[in-house]
Amino acid sequence: MVVGQFSQEVDVLVIGGGPAGYTAAFRCAELGKNVAIVDPHESLGGRCLHQACIPTKGAYFGLDQSDVAQYQNTLKKGLEQRCKSLGIERLIGHAHFESAKKVQITGEHVSIVKFRKAIIATGTSPRKKLNDKCIQVEDVYQNFTPSGKVLIIGGTTDGVEAAHALKGADITLCTEGQLLPSFDERIIKLVERQLKKVATIVHELPDLNDFKHIVLATKRRPHLTDLQLQNAEVASDEHGIFISESCQTSQSRVYAVGDCTSSCNDAAVAIAHGTIAAEAVCGLDSVFDSQFIPQVCWGSHEFAQCGEFDKEVVTVKWGQSGLALLRSMQQGTTFLGFCPETQHITGVGFVGDDSTELISEGVLALEMGATLYDLAQTIRPHPTRCELLGVAAKEALKTIS
Repeated sequence: MVVGQFSQEVDVLVIGGGPAGYTAAFRCAELGKNVAIVDPHESLGGRCLHQACIPTKGAYFGLDQSDVAQYQNTLKKGLEQRCKSLGIERLIGHAHFESAKKVQITGEHVSIVKFRKAIIATGTSPRKKLNDKCIQVEDVYQNFTPSGKVLIIGGTTDGVEAAHALKGADITLCTEGQLLPSFDERIIKLVERQLKKVATIVHELPDLNDFKHIVLATKRRPHLTDLQLQNAEVASDEHGIFISESCQTSQSRVYAVGDCTSSCNDAAVAIAHGTIAAEAVCGLDSVFDSQFIPQVCWGSHEFAQCGEFDKEVVTVKWGQSGLALLRSMQQGTTFLGFCPETQHITGVGFVGDDSTELISEGVLALEMGATLYDLAQTIRPHPTRCELLGVAAKEALKTIS
């Protein structure tokens, strides 16, 4: 209910309280700006904290929902305390642009906020339901107990994670075209072998009436419909808001970050966007110049990939690692892509427990333009599975010596 209307002015208004939004707000405040952040929810953290990243990983590592909720509360309190310590004003409600200098926020109160700069961080919208049996994939981790056949629609990392989370149920996973199309086929082959143990994989949509539950796990769309971007002359299409390398939109006063843009569908990238946009807003020369973005998934085994494998590839089984044997992880595999002519690393991948942690060395190697020699000569702790990246590099050098 609207009980009043008031107006205020800020240096920077951030629209959206997820990782991209609060990262941007924190950095702007650190740089001395008067900042307000608006979000329709009582607490910051967005979908990542409340429905996606934290709940899904909690389930993957076997935590009870009550335990996950405690950790969520700890994280929420930390974000709120950070806002207070930086003097960031919290506004609860829905925002839409009235012009390139002003937004209206509708909640318990209707307020007008005039800004010098704005950063849009509204994330994505729920997937469109096909019928009443449909749930969002995030709902799988919220007290969902299937009582019949389950259809998961979407051969995405979200779909694969959900299939493993529901193992034991009668699951069909529908993927249009190739499963996990952005991953290398060698990695997909190993992942699919494990996935077939918990789900039937089909490539055409079956009769929805044959299923008790339908889980929507396709890519989500940017959440833009309520913003009235045209009033601020901010250009976008169905894929999101167009941004420059500094996250600036077609309107010089307005920036956009994270999954609401046309160049992001990744939480790590969204967080990087938040810092870049904040620094650009504050007059610093900050641009997004990362060339290699890791892809990760928490399936039956974790798997991760960065770069390309379109030239030569060496694979090393984790059975060569004493630690992997001790931890019963010998089924894991390390992948190393390289160019024989230049000896530069082109791609790194892992299938096995902790792959999402191991991939970081590969990302750094790719960003630094590392060669096979660099990886082969790097001293790593022993006994560890990260040693196998050096083993792979040595094997690759043998093939071109």
